[in-house]
Amino acid sequence: MSYLMPEAVDVIIVGGGFSGITLAFNLTKCNPDLEIVIARSPKGPRFGVAYETDFEAHLLNVPAKGMSAFPDLPHDFVEWAHQQGLPLEPNSFAPRKLYRQYLEDLLKEITAGGKVRLVEKEVTNVTKSPKGWQVEFSDGTLMSASQITLAFGGFPPAHVPETRSVTRHPAFVENPWTEIDRCRLAYAEKVAIIGAGLTAIDVILSCENLGFEGTYTLHSRRGLMAQVHDLSIQPLPAESIPQPNASIRQLLKSVRKAAEQSLSFGSNWRAVIDGMRPRMSTYWQTLSPESKRRFLSHVRPFWEVHRHRLAPEIHSKLQALIKDSRLTVQAGKLLSISSDRDRLVIRQQPNADGPSVVQSVDLLFNCTGPTSNVRSWPSPLIQNLLAAGTIETDSYDRGINCDSDGKVQEGLYVLGHPRRGMLWESTAVPELRVQSSNLSRVIAQSMPERVR
Repeated sequence: MSYLMPEAVDVIIVGGGFSGITLAFNLTKCNPDLEIVIARSPKGPRFGVAYETDFEAHLLNVPAKGMSAFPDLPHDFVEWAHQQGLPLEPNSFAPRKLYRQYLEDLLKEITAGGKVRLVEKEVTNVTKSPKGWQVEFSDGTLMSASQITLAFGGFPPAHVPETRSVTRHPAFVENPWTEIDRCRLAYAEKVAIIGAGLTAIDVILSCENLGFEGTYTLHSRRGLMAQVHDLSIQPLPAESIPQPNASIRQLLKSVRKAAEQSLSFGSNWRAVIDGMRPRMSTYWQTLSPESKRRFLSHVRPFWEVHRHRLAPEIHSKLQALIKDSRLTVQAGKLLSISSDRDRLVIRQQPNADGPSVVQSVDLLFNCTGPTSNVRSWPSPLIQNLLAAGTIETDSYDRGINCDSDGKVQEGLYVLGHPRRGMLWESTAVPELRVQSSNLSRVIAQSMPERVR
């Protein structure tokens, strides 16, 4: 009986979004002879959830000047847009679909030579092999490589316990990144959203684009919404940026003090947050375990609305909706969600002592953000790796344990979202492009002699 050996390549990258594409691109610069496969599931978003939208109103949350895929080519995205005949200004907030086109062009460029291939199959397992690692795809085929990188993004929204009885109701949208039911929206008058973050704002903009003229209610535990960018601020001197501290209480005091002092430089709190961003991994790793727990339980929502800011034009649209009484934010704890024929009834308690508030709505979206607990990710690959002990999660199950280079084991690496537990900030382009560039050099130097 004949036995066919699995196809062997040098590097397999699991994930075809920003992290996977830029890692492959950087690897080709380190060593153009490497045979690289980018494995991307045909069922998920091709270039990442954020960039799958076709709505012009869905803008990047970072100015164009900060969206280059490469840390050593800071103007690459803006220059690429100019080459397409688009007069993109460095301080403008580009449509996210335009950024998808940028990533598509990068992928076409690196696959044109034949050394990098895109394989559109879902990876279900990664196991040790005599020559490194072996990847198993959902169709049962195998492929081996000496170096493997897990470079996938976030997963669907976290499940909201109060929605358990209405998950199959036609008025409930469990995954806000699926296409909106236009017929149901056309007859709707009241839309409710669980969550008040960036995903909730995306849903509002989508509904507006589809002609919805009714009202929106955002149901949020604390009622916090993202702040707006201010492109007029000046960077602060390095000595004005808060120093890392093992105590979250002391660190917060330093941040507040720096925000107050920033006014004397003609700036504001945004410059403090921006100054802290490049050092977020140091801040996170310096915190004591108890301070990390307190941050996740109490501080995180406040940090995120100041850290993840909105384009000024989007903020203006939201303010107009609020002024016209079409958008309200209801803070408090969700008590229950039940069905009433073709509508849903939401019961929420604004504060511990007050009476509950009841609202009947035509559509309800779950916009709680991607599932943060790695152990609950609905991924056969992750579940198989956890069960085999190939990977381990951090103390808070928010990421995969790795070293500063992203190495999990010899020849097995993680990049991007899976590093959140170790770095905290590991989801945005300014951080991911540095990770990708650094990891490409580590992998290139770790290759067997024949391909170095």
